[in-house]
Amino acid sequence: MADRVGTTQARARMAWKKPWMRKEGREREIRNDGNGRCASDGHAWTERKAQGGGGPVEDETQAMKRKLLQMVVNTSRGKRTTNEKKRNILDAMLDMERMNPTDKPARNPMLSGQWSLLYYAAADEQTEAKAGEVEGPFLSFFKPLLGGLFRTKSNAQNIDVENGRVENIAEFATAWGLEGMLNIQGTVQIVSDTRAEVVFDRFVLKLGKLSVTVPLSWVSPSGYVDTTYLDDTIRIGRGDKGSIFLNARRQN
Repeated sequence: MADRVGTTQARARMAWKKPWMRKEGREREIRNDGNGRCASDGHAWTERKAQGGGGPVEDETQAMKRKLLQMVVNTSRGKRTTNEKKRNILDAMLDMERMNPTDKPARNPMLSGQWSLLYYAAADEQTEAKAGEVEGPFLSFFKPLLGGLFRTKSNAQNIDVENGRVENIAEFATAWGLEGMLNIQGTVQIVSDTRAEVVFDRFVLKLGKLSVTVPLSWVSPSGYVDTTYLDDTIRIGRGDKGSIFLNARRQN
């Protein structure tokens, strides 16, 4: 009888692990189940938060998280990496999406805060050109005109869901030794359990002591972001242009 129970438990553990452990090629469809959790390969996302504690489930998630964070080190937020490493990082991000521990991530208070960009890439080859560059729409526009005259130092995003505001901030340095910052500001509205819609209404460009604010009400560029993984320290999301990104929460 004991052997039979042990065998049954072992099979249950294997069935529990399979949905996110197996890999059937890099092209794996991610879909949302309505609660901010993901399913893939025709299998529903399995509840991973053990009742009364995590145990081995938390260990597995933390191990995958550490692995992903190590993989994106020295990639310059995704700009300096090989195609093979891009595929490996994408696979790791897909695994993390399926292990999302947070129900309804876009409606969770953890979404608000200051986030630093660690990695950014197209979610697949079909959207690579559409996804744009890591600097964002404005620096990507100026970059061909300025050539190698500036380099991005950091990218961050400040989200304040309660007050409905968002900022995308890029700090950069110029070839003339001047420090600069581009702050694109707008409104944010949560429209589903995973999705936040953003409408930008102005941007502030600072270069040395010069500061210029430009309203964007005449064009109102907009988009959305789906949060597919969220915990107290990292966030994975997907943009409306086909990008996938990894953010880390900034410590105050």
